[in-house]
Amino acid sequence: MIEIVPNWHPILVHFTVALLVVAPLLFFASTWLPVESPTKLRLLAAARCNLLLGYVISLGTVAAGWYAASTVAHDEAAHAAMLMHRNFALITLAAYTPFVLWTLTRGHGPRSHGFLFAVLLLLPMGSLTLTAWRGGELVYVHGLGVQSLPDLRGEHHHGEDESAHAAGSGPGTAHDAGNENGDGGDGDDHDNGQEHAHEDAPQP
Repeated sequence: MIEIVPNWHPILVHFTVALLVVAPLLFFASTWLPVESPTKLRLLAAARCNLLLGYVISLGTVAAGWYAASTVAHDEAAHAAMLMHRNFALITLAAYTPFVLWTLTRGHGPRSHGFLFAVLLLLPMGSLTLTAWRGGELVYVHGLGVQSLPDLRGEHHHGEDESAHAAGSGPGTAHDAGNENGDGGDGDDHDNGQEHAHEDAPQP
C-alpha cells in the first residue's frame, strides 16, 4: 500500500464528510418537488448514491482513525481529545446506519424518502459536523500527526513583501535604483553615447 504521511485517515475523512453532508441536503431538496417531477428522481438518485458511498468510505475512515490513534505520538491532553473524537465518530456511524439500511431495502421509489426522512437525517449530519470539528482540534490544537512546525524566528510577512514591491524596492528594481544614483544604468549609457556622438560630428 502507498505510504501516506502520517496515515490514510485525513484523506478518507474528507470524502466521508463531503458525501454524508451533501446526501441529507439532496434528500431535503427533493421533498419540495412534485412526486412526478424528473428532477426529484434525479435528486433522489444522487442523494442515495452520496449516502451509500459516503457510508462505505466512512467504514474505512473509522478503521484508519483507529489505526492512527494507536500509532501517532500524543500526550495526555491529546489522548483525552482523541477519545472524545473517537466516541463521536462511532455515534455518528451508528446514527447513519438505519438510514442506509432503509435506503438499501426500501429506498427505490419517488415516495421512499419523504420530508420526515430528510429532517431526521439532519441529526447524524450534525453529529458528523461535531466529529469533524473534534478531529480538526486534534491537528490544529494538539498537533497530532504534525511532523514539523514553522520556524518563527524568521517570520514571513506577506504584507511587508507586497508593500516593498509596491514601493519599487522588490527584485528587478536595481536598474531604476542605478539610474537614480547615477551609477551607470542602461538609460544613462544610451543618453551619454548620443551626446558624445553629437559632439564629435563635424560641423558643416
